Amino acid sequence: MNTVRIGLLIAQQGSAGLWGPSAEACGRLAVDEINRQSGILKRHVELHVIDAGLSAQSAADAASRAVREQRVSGVVSMIPSYARDSVARVTSDRVPLVYTPQFEGFAGSVMTTGETADELISPALRWLMERKGAR
Repeated sequence: MNTVRIGLLIAQQGSAGLWGPSAEACGRLAVDEINRQSGILKRHVELHVIDAGLSAQSAADAASRAVREQRVSGVVSMIPSYARDSVARVTSDRVPLVYTPQFEGFAGSVMTTGETADELISPALRWLMERKGAR
């Protein structure tokens, strides 16, 4: 059976390592649900958890190794924004990169699922003005 290998690039150390356990649990849950529904195009999905380390360079190196050595078909990342562009540079011509956290809005060639600050604050400000008379 042909397998789809997905790399989950997450910080497992440092202050961003706080996200690690929940990001890994969500990734494993998603892969289990996908595989229960016949995988991706009837191909079984494997999750490869990748430690991004403490810096932009360590994240880029880890992503590059995952593509080269583990032969991941794509990388889903929940990493600090300071590492996003470095990882994008090593994946952009090789595999898709999906960036999941809130971001600044300058994603370039990266697929994003997180919100920008404007998308988060505008509805809250509108609600405050309409419901509470804030100015």
